Amino acid sequence: MENGSITFEIEGSQEVNSGHQPDEKSPLLGNGKCAVNYDTTESHLSKDGQQGVYKRRWYILVVFSFTAFMQSMTWNTWGPIADTVESVLPGWSNSDIGLLTNWGPIAYIVTALPFSWLMDVKGMRVSVLITQSLLMVGMALRCIPVPIGYLKWTMNLGQIFIGLGGPVAMAGPPLISVTWFPPQERTTATAFSTVCAYFGVAASFLLGPLIVEDLPDNSTGMVTIKPINNGDLGISDDISQTEINEIWHI
Repeated sequence: MENGSITFEIEGSQEVNSGHQPDEKSPLLGNGKCAVNYDTTESHLSKDGQQGVYKRRWYILVVFSFTAFMQSMTWNTWGPIADTVESVLPGWSNSDIGLLTNWGPIAYIVTALPFSWLMDVKGMRVSVLITQSLLMVGMALRCIPVPIGYLKWTMNLGQIFIGLGGPVAMAGPPLISVTWFPPQERTTATAFSTVCAYFGVAASFLLGPLIVEDLPDNSTGMVTIKPINNGDLGISDDISQTEINEIWHI
């Protein structure tokens, strides 16, 4: 300890345990041997360029990867159950289902640059917290039990908020790995968090049909859809209220 600062000498990617929170706005890790000097205000690389590696990097990677997984899974909710939705909710068409899914790419195009600036200037912690908040709001909007005439509004608004979380979920993996991981672990960290996002899309094709089962074909006469009248959903008793609620609140 010299002049109120603490210096750790580390070989290679030796892990460092320190009570000081590292700076998330710039990479902590260098490419060669160096000494990391942690004073009372900031973490930075000294002239020698030593790496500082923290055990909590794996926890951070898991939290971010789960966020990316949830964003992808909730974004792709409607496609796997489109046939059932069109049968149970009169007036819904393929175009309505397609628009719900398209809000993800639309939101990505609109917010890619602002979120890139946010990740670069404010760091990943702020960016991920904003993304998680957007996902929470989007999923909460989809769970509001509104009359069927307003259902499209709540579902589209929910999908917009979920889509707004896409830029951080998709573009964040390299920044997480370069900030928290040593060079020999960055490929693994980037691949893990990137693949989790695609696992989310795959999971939606498994979980969606498991929660909302396919309805029998109308041609068999087992299910009939009646026109909506005076607030009546227009659905015969062959389709249970539980099935309807599952689709509304998915």
